[in-house]
Amino acid sequence: MLLVSCVTFIVTVSALCFAFFGKVHVANILGVRAWAMVGGFLCRVILGIEVCYQAVDNLDSKRPCIILGNHPQVFEIFAMLQATIPSFSGRALLPVMKQELMKTAFGFGAKAMGGLPIDRGDGVTAIARIRKWAHSFSYHRAPGVVIYPDGTRNTKEKRKRVCAVLSEKLTNTHLHQVVQEICKTTIPPRAGGIWALLQGLESPQCLLVTVTNDAGASSIKDLIFRPPSTIFVSVKQIEISAQSSEELREELFLIWHNTVVPFMQEHTYTT
Repeated sequence: MLLVSCVTFIVTVSALCFAFFGKVHVANILGVRAWAMVGGFLCRVILGIEVCYQAVDNLDSKRPCIILGNHPQVFEIFAMLQATIPSFSGRALLPVMKQELMKTAFGFGAKAMGGLPIDRGDGVTAIARIRKWAHSFSYHRAPGVVIYPDGTRNTKEKRKRVCAVLSEKLTNTHLHQVVQEICKTTIPPRAGGIWALLQGLESPQCLLVTVTNDAGASSIKDLIFRPPSTIFVSVKQIEISAQSSEELREELFLIWHNTVVPFMQEHTYTT
């Protein structure tokens, strides 16, 4: 992962240089794709990890797009980008990311390329910032693509904590069992940020990207003691029909329960 960190640093410096001269779109197009290509190559050659995916090719190039899905592990991000970049030739890929990443080269590079850091501890302010950012977002030469990996990275301990909180909130509702089933495999989604994007972007498309690996690896330590041989990525265009954030939460829970979780379980996700 040291080589990946070096690549991230080089891409960040390049992105900052382009951004300094007002070429954020160029920084994004070159930076994101270069980082994904080199990082993916290193994972494949050094770690022996293959990527299995099928890209979507029927998206409307004149409309913005929101990429949502379960939160990939660090080493799965390259696979996620490898599976989605072919669908967005010449278009900016903009991540919504946690504020803590601004302490890293990755965070600085992502912001220089147009990404948005948010403070997840202040949900109301974060949603307002996302909505404002989406409203004022410059599409450059083509509508942009917003990457919104929901929730947090999946570990057994985090799933237990999230399940306990949500189960208490949803007691005596039809979603109680749904959430418990989701938490056996991954972290349930949060609707607030996605709702802000849906309200802020003009007629956005939605792409559901589910990422998992055949060893259930979830940390750098796992890469040493039980490295995966394959990362599986499912890419599907979905329609969101919700008319409020409450309806969206229910709709996302059902999407996770009926689509995300079965895909992860099918490909031997075993943490």
